[in-house]
Amino acid sequence: MRLWDLQTSRQAVVFGAVVAAMTVAAPVKAQRWHSLDHSNRLDASIDLDSVQWEGKTVRYQLELKTLQAGSTFKRSRTTSAIDCEKNRRKGLAVERFDADGSSKKYALDYDWRTIIPGSLIEKVHDFLCPAGS
Repeated sequence: MRLWDLQTSRQAVVFGAVVAAMTVAAPVKAQRWHSLDHSNRLDASIDLDSVQWEGKTVRYQLELKTLQAGSTFKRSRTTSAIDCEKNRRKGLAVERFDADGSSKKYALDYDWRTIIPGSLIEKVHDFLCPAGS
């Protein structure tokens, strides 16, 4: 499912929540996170509320969670941008959350990099960017 389809689905969920709230006390909340890749060792999800467009470039946050027992790395949230027209990505910032509960934020100063076919970032591109870009 592409982002465009999800936005329509989210609008339907929000509309349904409004109707439900008018008839019952507990409103339904639209989904914020969309899982792009899930395996026995890693879950990658995009924050739908973080998606921001500027021309043909889209900015977003991607969260990676390790599912391996005993790993010191538990979760990271990366802010990146994708140039849909030129098929490239640029990392902007990352926050790493360790198993002990500590976190560290880093600014990234990467140049634009071509998106590698078959990569997780290609899945992000295919999900966020309009077909044919």
